Amino acid sequence: MTLVAYTMRKTNLRLSWNPMFEPEYEVDEQVLAEPEDSDLEEEILALEGEAMELLCDVEANPVPSILWLKNGQVISPGLNQSNQTDDGRLLRVTKLEEGDSGQYVCVASNVAGTGKYEFQVTVMATPSLTYQPATHHTGNAALLSPLTQSMVLQNHPLSLECPVVGNPKPSIEWLINAVPVTPLQKYIQPSSAQTQLHIFRVLRTMEGQIACVASNVVGDLATNYTLIVLTPPVISPTPASGQAKVYEGGDISLSCHSSGKPNPQVSQEIS
Repeated sequence: MTLVAYTMRKTNLRLSWNPMFEPEYEVDEQVLAEPEDSDLEEEILALEGEAMELLCDVEANPVPSILWLKNGQVISPGLNQSNQTDDGRLLRVTKLEEGDSGQYVCVASNVAGTGKYEFQVTVMATPSLTYQPATHHTGNAALLSPLTQSMVLQNHPLSLECPVVGNPKPSIEWLINAVPVTPLQKYIQPSSAQTQLHIFRVLRTMEGQIACVASNVVGDLATNYTLIVLTPPVISPTPASGQAKVYEGGDISLSCHSSGKPNPQVSQEIS
């Protein structure tokens, strides 16, 4: 809406009175323009940790006062690393956090009216761990912390965690020695959200690197577990039958091959 304001000023003065004299007036015309509303909400995509500037590009007469809102709440200058220029038109956030996402509104007001501009801000974040999982045992199930070497008994259960967040929400994939885990894989069951991997029976072939890879459009995060599978000793005698014949006074050679992890200690007895 456009308004017109008129100001009248006398332009001639006389020291003596004259009934035929009519004072002259000069009229100043001033056009008042209210701030206009923006019909569209501007969408802003930004990265966590970067800076952001929002410009309230409004023209009005007289110059309007500016008020910034976030999700309906007034933004105070200097709050949450945000600041404004002297005229209030530019809102600057020096270091974005995921919590800075939301609807920002610039409200411009003068004597002629009020207008507003709206911005929908989405702060995107790379996947990150919400906490560092601790190593502990519950019953027979072992829960391993990442980035460490962990030992688990063969045929025992095991649970691994991948507590990741990000924006957009990251997808999660589990790998055992660089091979993706599938839902139909024997003895293995990922949780519905993929944030946990349950192994009901640890096999010797599972020894090595178990990785949780979280990905979104911003980046990737790999959380690695090093798994060492402990196996009981297995003895392979020579001869395989475990029996040997020798003539009295003759020589005999017996060998005992053993395997296991850790390497077993071998002792021999003659009875």
